[in-house]
Amino acid sequence: MKTTILLLSLSLLGGCSVLQGSKMLAPESFGLSPVSSNIYVEASADEATRAELGDAMVKAESAIRAAYGSVKSRPIVHACISETCFTNLAGAALKSQGLR
Repeated sequence: MKTTILLLSLSLLGGCSVLQGSKMLAPESFGLSPVSSNIYVEASADEATRAELGDAMVKAESAIRAAYGSVKSRPIVHACISETCFTNLAGAALKSQGLR
């Protein structure tokens, strides 16, 4: 019985971060706009910031290609400019886990 209660409690706590992180599946619904097919940035970001993010991704892929010969994965990048955006998307979950 104690084990069941413990497991249930842990699953509920883990679920909070999963729900918070699920916002990443629909970034445009939560204040992010696309820079490219795999980069989203806070809608209020200026053009220079958008260009810088795009350039950083190109450089990162080039470095991976140089080190490993190819790029097999292209993760989706979500970039917040403000603390509010960060907290609203996934920051609260990361902060509670000590990952920020």
